[in-house]
Amino acid sequence: MNQSPDNVHIALIDFPAFYEGVFPSAKAAEDFYSEVDRLPPNHNTAKVILHQTARMVWLADKIDDVARGRPAFQILFYLIAAEFVAKLVSNFKGRGKVGDHILKFFTEICCDETRVRLGNSFKRTPYGDVSAADAVGLLYGVRCNVAHEGMYYSFSLPLDKAEGSVLVNLDGNTFTTDLLIEEIRRMVLEGAVSASRTLLSAASMSNP
Repeated sequence: MNQSPDNVHIALIDFPAFYEGVFPSAKAAEDFYSEVDRLPPNHNTAKVILHQTARMVWLADKIDDVARGRPAFQILFYLIAAEFVAKLVSNFKGRGKVGDHILKFFTEICCDETRVRLGNSFKRTPYGDVSAADAVGLLYGVRCNVAHEGMYYSFSLPLDKAEGSVLVNLDGNTFTTDLLIEEIRRMVLEGAVSASRTLLSAASMSNP
């Protein structure tokens, strides 16, 4: 996972470096962050998205140090970020609609490659692939199990590609999956960048 060993406190995150892995180069990450950073503070939702997503992902990275093989914790933090980003993009001011906004993040804000990957990441035995939307629903179920019931130990993902697919049981249904936690992490970071880029473009058009 892309994280700086010098980041021993959440307040010390180097944001351009943190997002470097989802840009073609370190300079591209720095240039994009600099462009976002130039927006007026009171109109900089794009920067808020980048910062808050990085903080949630940073916390998930730290959990991996003490609870490796328990990806439900990380999924909780990743989906907190996904919900947050989607609500900011939608300018949603109310409460609730958590699942709807998480679905929006992965199926509307994230790129086509994310939707394709999610659509072939889980297979319902013995019926085959589930849709991208259903895969998001499965991850949302994992998030709810952790947040509402403290159930972090009943869900697993492969530790690496060499492990191949693993069998998981969710709400009485059995699936196989080869989805890696690192893939979800990247999806969330890429989605945050995509959302920030959209907001940055809108801000540039309104302030030529």
